[in-house]
Amino acid sequence: MRRKQMMIAMGAVTLSLILGTAPLVQTGLAAQGECAYEQESEKRGKSVEASTVDLSKKGSITIRKYDITSAEAAGDYKQGQDEADGEQNTKAEQALSDYGMEGVQFSCLRVGNVETHMVHSDATSLVELVYEIPGRLAEILGLKAEDAIDMTTSDEAYPCQNQDVYHYTSQQISDAMEQILEEDNVSAKNELEHYLYDYGTLSDTTDQSSVAGVINLPKTDSHGETHAENLPLGLYLFVEAEVPEQVVDTVDPWFVQLPFTNLEAGNTWLYDMVCYPKNQTGNPTLDKSVRRYADSVLPRNGEKVSTADFLTAGNDFSYADTVTASEGDVLDYILVSKLPHITSAATYLSEYTFTDTLAAGLRYNRDAKIAFYDNGKDANSNNTENAISVWELDSGDYSQEYAYVTVQDPDTGMQTPDGSTRMNIRLTELGLNVLNGGKNREEGLSDYYMVVSYTATVRSDASVIIGDEGNQNNVSLIWSRTSDGYYNMLEDRNYVYTYGVDLTKTFSDDKGNFKKVEFTLQNKADDYYVIAEKSEKDGKYYVTGKTAKEVEATAFVPQNDSGRLQIEGLEADQYLLTETATDRGYNLLREPVEIDITATDRDVIASVCGVTGMNQEAVEQIVKNYNGGIYDENGNLVTDQLDELTGTAAGKPASETANGRTIGKTDLYVGAIQKASAKVDQVDASMTDSNGAVILTVTNTKKFLLPQTGGRGLYLVTIIGVAAVAGGCSLMSRKKDLSMK
Repeated sequence: MRRKQMMIAMGAVTLSLILGTAPLVQTGLAAQGECAYEQESEKRGKSVEASTVDLSKKGSITIRKYDITSAEAAGDYKQGQDEADGEQNTKAEQALSDYGMEGVQFSCLRVGNVETHMVHSDATSLVELVYEIPGRLAEILGLKAEDAIDMTTSDEAYPCQNQDVYHYTSQQISDAMEQILEEDNVSAKNELEHYLYDYGTLSDTTDQSSVAGVINLPKTDSHGETHAENLPLGLYLFVEAEVPEQVVDTVDPWFVQLPFTNLEAGNTWLYDMVCYPKNQTGNPTLDKSVRRYADSVLPRNGEKVSTADFLTAGNDFSYADTVTASEGDVLDYILVSKLPHITSAATYLSEYTFTDTLAAGLRYNRDAKIAFYDNGKDANSNNTENAISVWELDSGDYSQEYAYVTVQDPDTGMQTPDGSTRMNIRLTELGLNVLNGGKNREEGLSDYYMVVSYTATVRSDASVIIGDEGNQNNVSLIWSRTSDGYYNMLEDRNYVYTYGVDLTKTFSDDKGNFKKVEFTLQNKADDYYVIAEKSEKDGKYYVTGKTAKEVEATAFVPQNDSGRLQIEGLEADQYLLTETATDRGYNLLREPVEIDITATDRDVIASVCGVTGMNQEAVEQIVKNYNGGIYDENGNLVTDQLDELTGTAAGKPASETANGRTIGKTDLYVGAIQKASAKVDQVDASMTDSNGAVILTVTNTKKFLLPQTGGRGLYLVTIIGVAAVAGGCSLMSRKKDLSMK
């Protein structure tokens, strides 16, 4: 009867596989001593227990890690459809083969022995398996000392004398784990992860460390598989310690008993366990936009438009992928990124870095700031009055503690090969801690919107590109979590367009003096006059500003040797070119010349991350269902991207084969150029190469000669008058003769 009781008790002890996650620091060590029952078994030789469990054997565990978010989106799997029993499940492996995740590290710790609790009484004998739980782990699990089984009494057949351990049944341990995970899943994960793992510096994924006795399994391979063998028999705690960049929620920590009984028959001890933990995944977004800064424009009626948040400033001040601007204008840039979901410490961000590049024709004004928002509307308008938090560049806390901001540009002597300005914003450990939430996840910024904003001035020189090529501004975002070497990147781009006038001045007799000619240029739409400076190098005028007063307008003078007048750095708009002076003896233009420039445009759509297993067969379903759909910045599913200017299909997710990493990325899309055009006095006009400048010729004609008082002109008039009278008389005489005949 005793043998039967023992077999039943041991066959029922397989702990439910409570799947979970975690990274952090362990404060308790596993009990290392052998229990008294095992010592007694060795003394007795081939006992009942030894014949059931081979104590000379070692155990092993194989973990196959899958992206359940992607698999469910594709319709290939449903969470919970298979029961976790520790045995190999070939059906699940086949269904999930495309969704294996590379780069995940699991850690385990042997927390204690599996022991036999046996006490005798007059009525019966109680035999059951119990498990050693170190004191600190019992505290984390909420297991109370008074509920522990006392293995030191004189009635105990196999007493245990190990220090700082308690003994509980599998049901007690499973119930406790389930309860703390239900009450506060993330906090529970963090406690258990920290029990095994120290994440070190958040901004460095190479300085993590484990507590004594912890086994770090190799990171999962391209099939999502990792393995550990030669494990001493006992009770193990497993956590998901490090994850690649796309993991947003790790599996719950779980206990493993080695060996364990097979589930169906319950009659065999198994030493090799297979687990199928699954992750929830997701990615951040990126969208770069630009607009003319409100205070840099002198709009209608000669007054500046300025509002507190720019939301009511009109179309001139709405953010877009492209903008037309004048040289000297200040541009307002925003980099909007929706932060990824962050849960326990294993999913903490270890890097969040923006690299922003401005074309050589733009000067960074060194005024970057970072704001955080809880909604997309305020983020996309950068309405800082409603920001949750704002980090200013001129704040010591910001520049020294929360983010490193470095700038390479010609103004500092740190030249880039193409003369561009490169700004790098990298969050420090403290900055990352704000995003992650540290020990208090309620203070973290998971799923918030992060907005980097700054201004740049359009330079007033030849570095500015005029016409359809535009002045290109790129940004990239790199982020990673806790798994060293695993990161991803998103990209976006803006264009700034500016134009010019290429005027040739001529005189009807080719004798006029070009230095005597002057023009003014007025923006008809916004009612301002153009201010510019002439370059000594190339003789061109480069726009430097605007004025509402005509007396402050620049007087544009053609080059003396050729009569050519080149003005560069004009926003696309309607202008009035007025000739205000010319050489003596020539006529001014009767009225201003109207010049109308229509800006270049093109659609730009930021890149969008793919997901694990998004191969050609699954892409449509995954894009439609993954976390509610994978959309681009215009609100279109990435499989249905549309060029909003041409109405044609835009980008598509890349066609790739599942390889354990994120695949199916939709690359940055840059649409076809919608070329600039111009009209002069409402008639289509020619433009220079790349539609950079409007071509026109202005010719002054000679004035008519007028008589001088008392001079030769008077005699000429008199002679002409006498001749006219004589001719008249002759004409009249002839008519009279004809009538008489």
